[in-house]
Amino acid sequence: MVEKHERTGRSGRHRVKPCLLLASAQNDAKEATRYYRRTGGNRLARRFVAKIRASLESIARQPAIGSLRYADPVGIPNVRFVALNKFPYLVFYLDRGQHIAVIRLLHGLRDLPTLLGDAAER
Repeated sequence: MVEKHERTGRSGRHRVKPCLLLASAQNDAKEATRYYRRTGGNRLARRFVAKIRASLESIARQPAIGSLRYADPVGIPNVRFVALNKFPYLVFYLDRGQHIAVIRLLHGLRDLPTLLGDAAER
């Protein structure tokens, strides 16, 4: 299953690239949102989701904004990531030309090379 996140530019005249959340990224987001809801309540969970959306909008407008730091170590050419503002999560994605494929949303303290390596094998 893929979730689509698309916006038009501020002027409404040009389209930014849609962000498609792969099932792994959707599952990551749901799991993290449940954690924040359970430990901090609905307000914290809504803030977390808002930060995800803001990051996706930034990526959609400027796909090259993310770092390529993990591309070589995990063997996924051109995989980029951006950090969520005020949350310890990283959004990993690939620019696929017509769209952005969001492959994972991972806590920054997890074993990122291993988790991303699993994504590369799919």
